[in-house]
Amino acid sequence: MPEKNLELIKTYQPENFQDRGVAVAFTSPMLSGARVRKADHDKKNKMEIIVPNPSGGRGVYIMPWSAIEDAFNPSLHDHILAREISSLEDFSPTNIRKICARVTTKGSAGRLAQESALMALNIEKEQIVKTNSYLISGIIRATDNTTNAQPNDRESKEDKEKKIKSAIQTTAKHLGASPETIMRYIEKIAALLVPVGVGLEKNEAYLSCALIELIKFCKEVEAWSRTSNGQLSQGKLLAKHAAATATATYNAITEAINYATSPLTLLRDWHTRRDTMITKINRADWLLDGWPQIIILWKIATETGDRIKAMDEIIRILPFLPTKITTEISYKNEFMPTQPQDDDRYYLSTREDSKNYIARNELIQDLLFRKLKT
Repeated sequence: MPEKNLELIKTYQPENFQDRGVAVAFTSPMLSGARVRKADHDKKNKMEIIVPNPSGGRGVYIMPWSAIEDAFNPSLHDHILAREISSLEDFSPTNIRKICARVTTKGSAGRLAQESALMALNIEKEQIVKTNSYLISGIIRATDNTTNAQPNDRESKEDKEKKIKSAIQTTAKHLGASPETIMRYIEKIAALLVPVGVGLEKNEAYLSCALIELIKFCKEVEAWSRTSNGQLSQGKLLAKHAAATATATYNAITEAINYATSPLTLLRDWHTRRDTMITKINRADWLLDGWPQIIILWKIATETGDRIKAMDEIIRILPFLPTKITTEISYKNEFMPTQPQDDDRYYLSTREDSKNYIARNELIQDLLFRKLKT
């Protein structure tokens, strides 16, 4: 259990996404549903871990990783993961996913997760190349008004390269930057746009696929809550919250895709107001952060027939919307009243219990990376 001098924050309502932190699929049982955020005010500890109340009641503990080591005996995988995450400058969902995948490719979360992580990283590289090509094609269209501006398969490699070089030089001159700088910008923007699906097929877009899963989850939970004794209030709350998140995410994805229809605008904004641009494109990713893990928990429970136990865990780790977002979309978070829980739901009495939970969490890792391969 946490150290005695650590205070349980019973009603935790983060102001913004950075306050809420990023969900990390740790494998240690007591870190299920934990989040990480930068500790800008702490020179000694670079990050803080937000841990849902291990007793099963409402609230969270916010503590440095050193306290996590003392209190929860994290797995080797989690130790490596925490070390790599703490070295990041930007704690965004995309960056955390990449770090999790890279660490998992070393095999510390099991063979299945290792294979899925390797494939997910390879697919991401291919998607970045596709998005990069999409952006360059848009730049060529915007800078060359001739009828044969767009490269085509019948052209020689030299002619295609000539068109690309001309478009990049024109753009560089317009922005007052070097052609090399513009190419670096395009690479960075392409990586930023991949989760949104710009330049990709619909079934390749990670956030759009995750949004479809969230909408399905919302409908399933709502239907189940009407037929499950004693779970109506929990189910209604969860479905309502999922629906509000889904609507906000749909709007954010639509805005990001519309924004990306003009590659020249993207380059100009990357050059002059990068932080604003990144915030706009990453909004949908922040909104969905943590939901894929919850949906996987629900699917596992559906297969095992233990949805009530899963509902308790889901409510405990539910990613409530930050107050800044609820104000923007006129939504009010509703918190479930604290209810007494069965001890065996949250405490691991034997080493076998711990092994079973670690195995389950490694399965979640595997399934999360499989989602990235969609």
